[in-house]
Amino acid sequence: MPDAEPRSVAPFWVTSPLLLALVGLVGTGVGAVLQGFWNTRLEREKFEFSLIEKALAVADKKEAAQNLKFLVDAGLINQFSAEKISALAQNPQALPDFAAPRDVIPPRVGKTALLRLGTYKGAIDDDAAGGGYRRAIADFQVGQGLLGDGIIGPITFDRIKNEYTKAAGAWPPDDAAKPKP
Repeated sequence: MPDAEPRSVAPFWVTSPLLLALVGLVGTGVGAVLQGFWNTRLEREKFEFSLIEKALAVADKKEAAQNLKFLVDAGLINQFSAEKISALAQNPQALPDFAAPRDVIPPRVGKTALLRLGTYKGAIDDDAAGGGYRRAIADFQVGQGLLGDGIIGPITFDRIKNEYTKAAGAWPPDDAAKPKP
């Protein structure tokens, strides 16, 4: 029986399992190289960020600026813009402050609550450093069985809030919301 239509047959090399395996192997290799490149770059950026964070985690901003300048000059920071970092280091007061932990509530609220609780005896204002405020926080913390570090973190805040609510009946302190002139 003669064929009515001629059949087209693809060349053997297009349908070869060996060729398909080779294409798959090359694709996998390219994917692995790209993933390795980007993973290495990400790890380098994480490393550089940790160096920057450690350079800024000092109390003196001039020392932080010197630390940053050293990292740039030594070539340890090159993924991030070294020019921007050098420019920031020229004005130490503009550098972020990673050294000092921050209270979770404003000083006015903390002072009002601690005054009611009997551990603070100073003025109710927005000054976080003066008037024995840090000492009053530390005394409250020690009285509650906490580490007396003088910082109102989440645990200290919960304790102050609970004790204040027991003493005054409600949170937040009403006097704290009104700024004093």
